[in-house]
Amino acid sequence: MSEVVLPKVKRPLTSYKKCGLGVDLPSWFVHDLWAIDPKLYPVWHEFDVLWDMVINEGLGTTEEPRYPIQFKHGHLSFGFILTLGDGSPKKDRSWHIWRLSDPGWSHVVKIQDRKNPEYLKYVLDRLYFHAIYDGKYGRFALNKKIFEQQENARQKAIQDRLEQQNLLDKENRAVWREVLDNFLSGKIAPQVAQKDIIVSYPGQSNRSRITRPMTDKEIGLYTGDKDNE
Repeated sequence: MSEVVLPKVKRPLTSYKKCGLGVDLPSWFVHDLWAIDPKLYPVWHEFDVLWDMVINEGLGTTEEPRYPIQFKHGHLSFGFILTLGDGSPKKDRSWHIWRLSDPGWSHVVKIQDRKNPEYLKYVLDRLYFHAIYDGKYGRFALNKKIFEQQENARQKAIQDRLEQQNLLDKENRAVWREVLDNFLSGKIAPQVAQKDIIVSYPGQSNRSRITRPMTDKEIGLYTGDKDNE
């Protein structure tokens, strides 16, 4: 089985979990990753950690950051290990992509779903876009482009929400009109619409009744929730 071996930086890295191609991550994903940038490497995170923009096996400045690469709790960790209330390390157990540069290692992305081809292709597409845009226009232009994409996505989410609210208002207009009419006529006492259900089974001599609150769908409200339609 082929494995991804991390290159040695400054001092030899302690033993770590190597990425098995076709087992831990698909071979095509790692090979496409290296086609984008041969300095990209999958790194196993046993624990949840904090990291600087550039880290290595030291402490202090950019050359030796606050959150170092360290071997602790039986695992190699690329950063400062976060802990739970009892002091035990907080688990991550995910593959992350790191890039090896001259100063040290830089975090790129956490792999959220290593078995979903569509998600992995999306990660590759984003990395390819970043690499091409950064190489052609520079880091400042790349950051500006990413900000514009995020802002467009935010505006679209707001617009989608407004359209959804308009649809809800339109569908429920008759119900709201009845509520308003009741209010204007003085019928303002709070009420909970209820529904009686007759329960029986074969051979039963008498039937029992269950009273429960009516759902929005039974009342006539349109909520936009497909599960309730």
